[in-house]
Amino acid sequence: MTLSYEATYPARRFLMRASTSTGRVEVVSGILVFTRRAATDNEEFDLKGGSDNPYPRLADEDGSWTNMTALVIRGGRTVLEHAQAIGRQTDVRFEAKTDGTYGVLELAQGVTQKCRDLYIDGVRQTIGTYGSSESGAQHRPQDSAGNELFAGPGVLHVLRDGRQGLIVTFR
Repeated sequence: MTLSYEATYPARRFLMRASTSTGRVEVVSGILVFTRRAATDNEEFDLKGGSDNPYPRLADEDGSWTNMTALVIRGGRTVLEHAQAIGRQTDVRFEAKTDGTYGVLELAQGVTQKCRDLYIDGVRQTIGTYGSSESGAQHRPQDSAGNELFAGPGVLHVLRDGRQGLIVTFR
């Protein structure tokens, strides 16, 4: 399947609601919204954008993408509008495009999105909160040019970092 969409008015959105979509989806302008389709187990959602516009949104409050195993961001801007856009067992992966630039993950106001692991170019990041400079997160990763990988006031809470062991606290 190849689908091209061009918004005639900048605020218009194209909604993908098919139960299965394979092939290429090209958004010339406007916003691509993925909603109301539960991902199946072991499914990756791979985003390959090239600019701030167009950008996809994972926007449905029914937890549409909670079963995917990885959200891969390779350029463009991805917006998570609520705290259940992806599941807590999902890995979030930032991968540089061939020109060395990264995509941006935007987290809306009030969103604390949980994920299992966070990788930047294959390097697993530590446990904690990640976000933009306006988010108040513990970590605010940037690319080599000083551009933030996160935008918006929300935060991504990374639950694991691959370390194993036992911590015992005595009082």
